[in-house]
Amino acid sequence: MTAERVAGLICEIGGPEAIDSARRYALHENASVRSQFAMSWSRFPVEEYTREVLARMPLADSILVVTGVDQLRHLRELPAFESLVLADSCDGAQLRLFLPDVDFEGLFTGSNKALDELSFLRELPRLNMLGLSGCSALKNRRPCGSPTEIRRSHNNCPPDTLR
Repeated sequence: MTAERVAGLICEIGGPEAIDSARRYALHENASVRSQFAMSWSRFPVEEYTREVLARMPLADSILVVTGVDQLRHLRELPAFESLVLADSCDGAQLRLFLPDVDFEGLFTGSNKALDELSFLRELPRLNMLGLSGCSALKNRRPCGSPTEIRRSHNNCPPDTLR
């Protein structure tokens, strides 16, 4: 059985009983094996998985999927990672509270009905990719920061909206 299949099974099982196995496989040299653990955070107890698995693994080439505020609270405990996918609705105040001092380059969210403002982007100096879609509460799509820092933007709004 390949390491990718083993990692997939560990993530599918999830829960506290799979954390020891996840910890061992999360250090695998293959990025696709590690990425399964980065994207399966919601399948494990948040605090223990953060401390025992994610905080110990190399995440520089990983996309982290966050499905709730409990996970947002723990992002500062993690090493730098490539991108963050918000798979749950979070408002601007929550993101302003939990994202500063988190080291990542890309932020993506879709169907986030609570996202109401983008002032939190000022606190993300390394951000250079932003993807927003289906954010119905977002009236002003200006990032409130230097738009030149966000080099690529994928939005469901006209490109000049971010200038």
